[in-house]
Amino acid sequence: MLVVDCCIRGEESATRKYYRAYLEKAGIPAEEIMVLDLSREEVASLDADGLRRRDDLCARKAFDDAMFAFARQFRDAEEILIAAPFWDLSFPALLKSYLEQVCVTGLTFGYAEDGACVGYCRAKRLLYFPPAAASSGRGIWALST
Repeated sequence: MLVVDCCIRGEESATRKYYRAYLEKAGIPAEEIMVLDLSREEVASLDADGLRRRDDLCARKAFDDAMFAFARQFRDAEEILIAAPFWDLSFPALLKSYLEQVCVTGLTFGYAEDGACVGYCRAKRLLYFPPAAASSGRGIWALST
């Protein structure tokens, strides 16, 4: 399981406490969990230069470039848990920047001949943990294939 931890407040984060309790209760062995702490990673927002570089790499299908490391990791994960606080009716900008890095045409998704979007990710399920959902009684949000 890939855990995308966007808990910027670190150990003080309610979201981090919430997802860790879930993992413990679910009985997922620690050796099956890969935690990606976004606050400790270089997650660049895409600017004009970054988009030009990315477009060039995609055109050449150079998906082994370091720029696509997050996308390859996301694509290959069997299950994904995204933990991010819910601030002022949104999630942190850091998570948006991460999603820009993992959504790569030709690597994590593509298009069928009829124009339909086709996902290339292997995950059977994606869980999103916003603590606002827990406190409101709505629980977690899950997408399954």
